[in-house]
Amino acid sequence: MNSIKQPHIAVIGAGFSGAYLTKLLIDAGIRVSLFEKSRGTGGRLSSCSLDNHSADLGAPFYTPTTPAFKKWLDQQPDIATWNTKVIDFSGKTLPSETFHLAIPKQSSLTRRLIQGAHFAPSTRIAKISHNANKQDHKNSIYDNDGLLLGHFDGVIITAPAAQAGPLLNTTEIPRLATAYSNIANQITSQASWVQVLVLKSSDRITPDLIKGEHKLLFRCIKNSSKLNRTDGLGNDVWVIEANSEWSELNKNSDPENVRKQLTEAFLKLLPIQPEILATRTHRWLYARHEAVDEEFIWDSETCIGACGDWLAAHHLEGAWHSAKMLAKTVINKL
Repeated sequence: MNSIKQPHIAVIGAGFSGAYLTKLLIDAGIRVSLFEKSRGTGGRLSSCSLDNHSADLGAPFYTPTTPAFKKWLDQQPDIATWNTKVIDFSGKTLPSETFHLAIPKQSSLTRRLIQGAHFAPSTRIAKISHNANKQDHKNSIYDNDGLLLGHFDGVIITAPAAQAGPLLNTTEIPRLATAYSNIANQITSQASWVQVLVLKSSDRITPDLIKGEHKLLFRCIKNSSKLNRTDGLGNDVWVIEANSEWSELNKNSDPENVRKQLTEAFLKLLPIQPEILATRTHRWLYARHEAVDEEFIWDSETCIGACGDWLAAHHLEGAWHSAKMLAKTVINKL
């Protein structure tokens, strides 16, 4: 009796698009090895810890714009809705807003989605090699030290465009280089500086979200008012995001200088001057992308491709849509 060979796919990047793509491939009976340069999953959904406090360091919530994405979020066991009290930067009360978020932190969703995959964290992929003469397992991947990490039927890159480019724009696989170069000049990435502040419990601040027009700030989110985010001591944890224009202008600034400016701008919004217990400053170099028209990149001969929020549409919903569309193509192929 003939047995059907189980295809083996390498997915590079364990952010939202990589994790969702992994889930779809595994559900279709495809074996997945997932490689991530960081220590854990989430990418721009990552969280951080400060003195026993936790904060969503990247995207603070999901804002679905289509019924399909909202339906998918509502079906996830680790997704809940968060009703927020909102003010603008002048202190004016705005209508409340409802967001979707993962519990107990944003990266919880990606950790669940990759269950069943072989996960290799702290692994940076430097090269993809294709052997057209092999019938199966015709793609090989190598790390920064030139170490062979395995042979695969297909390879999919889900990293941001600037990181995916060197792997796609290779002279060894001209079709991929052409596909990438055709859209590369359309891709615009923006940086984002983020400041996390832990404030003493006695200095409570009422709103959950502060937003609007500001010369420096984009929005300020009270992470500790999200579901299952309290530390048991009643301290407030705030995540302050600089706007894209300021972040780009200060992309290469000293983090300490950024910390001072973001903290000062935030404190000016408050009626009291709270005691700061802990801080952390982080720069997302590729925080946001202006998406291009292509939903994904896929070369059917080599079975190498890419998906992410820099394709199809920006933000998390774009990453979800791009991964979903590419998964359909890969499953039909394999």
